Amino acid sequence: MQTMILEIPDNKIDIMLNIVKSLKDDIVNKFEVKDTNLVNDSYFYERKEHVSQTIDDIESGKIKMHASEEFEDEMDLFVADLTKKYAN
Repeated sequence: MQTMILEIPDNKIDIMLNIVKSLKDDIVNKFEVKDTNLVNDSYFYERKEHVSQTIDDIESGKIKMHASEEFEDEMDLFVADLTKKYAN
């Protein structure tokens, strides 16, 4: 018995699955598809969807992008308010 490991581009996986499924039963005893994205990061597709949605929201104007200086200023004010509020 021999084992083969193939790396197939995402856009070609359907073609490869059709080829493997079309082989006679006595040629392939078992086949398994492992998504390397999921092996490296089990939340890969959830993160990818979140990033895609965020980009869409930014491009549509639903989410406002802030310049880094504006962000820094707002965070400085936020930290100052927290310090004032909780400094005892």
